[in-house]
Amino acid sequence: MLGKKLNRNAVKTLTLAEGEVRCLTHLPAYVRVRSGYAWITYKGKDIVLSPGEMAEFEPTRNMTIVTPVLTRRAGPLEIEIHEN
Repeated sequence: MLGKKLNRNAVKTLTLAEGEVRCLTHLPAYVRVRSGYAWITYKGKDIVLSPGEMAEFEPTRNMTIVTPVLTRRAGPLEIEIHEN
């Protein structure tokens, strides 16, 4: 991720509360967690991102599933979706 420039014009913000699940069918290039913790299932593998962390995703025909990981201090999950 270091050295890559993000397109700030193609950023969407998504907020998920407890119990919400979002399926991303048009995969973004990057997902960055602004607050909360994200559980992401991508190509059959699970990853958890903390605030400030970012993950890069390649195009896939499968859905990518995003859900908040609840902790006492986390609050709602807020992520940035950066598209190329």
